[in-house]
Amino acid sequence: MAREPEAYLEDNLFEIGIGHVVVARFKSGNRVEVGTFLVDVYCLGIKDAFYRLFDEAGFKSECLGWIFKEGIPSPKPAACGRKLVEKAVIYAATLGFAPHPDFKKAARVFGGVDASECDEEFVFGSGGKPLYIQGPYEEEAQVEQILSVLRARCGEDGFQFVVPGAGDWKTEDEEVGIVAIDSEAVDGKPDRLLKEFVQGFMDRRGEFDHIQYGGKDASIMAADLLLMARNLRSEMVAEGETEMSLNTALKFVQTLWNLRSLPPEDREEALNDLPGEIREILESIIEESGETSPLEERLIYDFLLLNASVPGEERLFLLVEDS
Repeated sequence: MAREPEAYLEDNLFEIGIGHVVVARFKSGNRVEVGTFLVDVYCLGIKDAFYRLFDEAGFKSECLGWIFKEGIPSPKPAACGRKLVEKAVIYAATLGFAPHPDFKKAARVFGGVDASECDEEFVFGSGGKPLYIQGPYEEEAQVEQILSVLRARCGEDGFQFVVPGAGDWKTEDEEVGIVAIDSEAVDGKPDRLLKEFVQGFMDRRGEFDHIQYGGKDASIMAADLLLMARNLRSEMVAEGETEMSLNTALKFVQTLWNLRSLPPEDREEALNDLPGEIREILESIIEESGETSPLEERLIYDFLLLNASVPGEERLFLLVEDS
């Protein structure tokens, strides 16, 4: 029997005003079709959206585990996810705001999902009015444009807004940024696709407040990680193990690299949380690999692999914490 479509959303979405809604349809051949939506339920509607296909293991680890860092919420009927997203689009449209350009593509996942089957009601806005809260990467010109639209639609007293002062998005202790690395970068010049990837990442992860594009040395590191993943995948096949996807191999390499960057006591604690066989493999590799380089003393937060279906032509875009 086919698995019913599911939706996942932040438990406190209507308390914090913005969060992710994930709708998944389970297809034949272990495939999962996923639409992910960053929903501002207070004002702007769909701020970001993307569509992807995963295998079931990747859906749980690379999608849900990545989006819901504090723990994957319990699944809801997909009808409720579709209803919430579409109602958010309608609400934002009444205020003069269109959904993210990728919304239509991500909404493919709604095929066969009937929103009318959801009897939940969703109340948008805050306290009966739209509430615009400036995002950490919305420039002054964007803010003014949004406020201008709200004034025209709602009048001066018909909406609320919060525009933090300079520096208010930073952490208590320091600025937090990311380094964006392209395995094929030349002279540190960022590729257009890398820029788009970084902007999408930063829109989803508001704790970062600046970008630095890595130069030649950093790109060599990204290429090395890609090579490690390729070799791991080849070794698994050669030893007759279950074939591993390149993305899965990269996740393994990512885990290894993160562990190597930790202080010994933290590394030991993290290793103890892993299954025994995986722990033994990682411990032996870490023991043989020696000291970490300065660049490796940062944690990987995300990566994007392009052209993975063409062996030898894969391209890795890598984001690391800016130390």
